[in-house]
Amino acid sequence: MGNNSWYDVEEATKNLRLLPRKGKESDIYLEESGESIVKITDIGVFESSVLGFLDNRISLHNFIFPETFYELRGFCLNEQNRFCAILKQPFIRGTKPLEPTENEIYNYMTKVRKFTYVKAGTYKSDNYVISDLYPKNFIKDNKGMLFCIDPMITLNPENRQYENI
Repeated sequence: MGNNSWYDVEEATKNLRLLPRKGKESDIYLEESGESIVKITDIGVFESSVLGFLDNRISLHNFIFPETFYELRGFCLNEQNRFCAILKQPFIRGTKPLEPTENEIYNYMTKVRKFTYVKAGTYKSDNYVISDLYPKNFIKDNKGMLFCIDPMITLNPENRQYENI
């Protein structure tokens, strides 16, 4: 990729290998080095604005889950002519099964990350609400460590300090 921020989807995925693991909003590719993945992510699937995507999807994710940080590489239109972000993320080598159990996610989020369980797939703290925390959005490495790769994060609306933002 060049220094520009706008790409043709063919240019953005040139020399990348499409992976069979596909998200609801992303096509996922492996870089030649095998160290990173590139996601062509349809911004409109879960966010109503580009700014919301940058704030919630990228900034909050990078703050809470820095081990699986997103790097914004640019933007493109996908094959369905939808506005997409081009995101780079570290490739996590997992073990079989790649996905943890819901009980492992519960223990990770409540004991390690100190979030409170709300309902299946959703946890909160005083400041944040994280949803879409299902096994498909985690990878478990060969040491049993969990890596959250694709959560939905927002500021906690119950926190009154955000009312005037």
